[in-house]
Amino acid sequence: MKTPRACQNVLPALIAVIGTVCAPHPSSARPVSADETRIAELRKASNAAIAAHDSKNAVAPMTDETIIVTSGGSLLTGRVKMQAAFDKSFSDPKFLRYVRSPNRIAVTDGLAMERGVWEGRWTDRSMAGCYLTRWERPDGQWRIKAEMYVPADPSTCVR
Repeated sequence: MKTPRACQNVLPALIAVIGTVCAPHPSSARPVSADETRIAELRKASNAAIAAHDSKNAVAPMTDETIIVTSGGSLLTGRVKMQAAFDKSFSDPKFLRYVRSPNRIAVTDGLAMERGVWEGRWTDRSMAGCYLTRWERPDGQWRIKAEMYVPADPSTCVR
């Protein structure tokens, strides 16, 4: 069976994301770096854009070829597809918000890993789980290269 072209680039990116999670990290008592602060600011701005139903700014920190594995297991490749997915959510009158809350941001050699808890809310339901994001600095600015969302009890997400 031939691997679909869209999936051929996914495996290396997901392995790279997982690799940043498995790398050793210093004690949580260490000072927060300027890069970690900047990534947290970008996440906060993206969350605010989602709350405002502003899909353009919600995807602003993503690269054009960002790879996203959604909570439902679908694969989205590219900022444009993620923006369309946000627009679809925003058109649902029951949709309220998505929020990503980082538990950890770690920066090493121009790459960063962010992991935390995500939540989606509608007027009639909610979902939550763990997420993992790989950040890169291809143009001197931090950009999201890959994200994975897994439905789970938020208390099980690594702190």
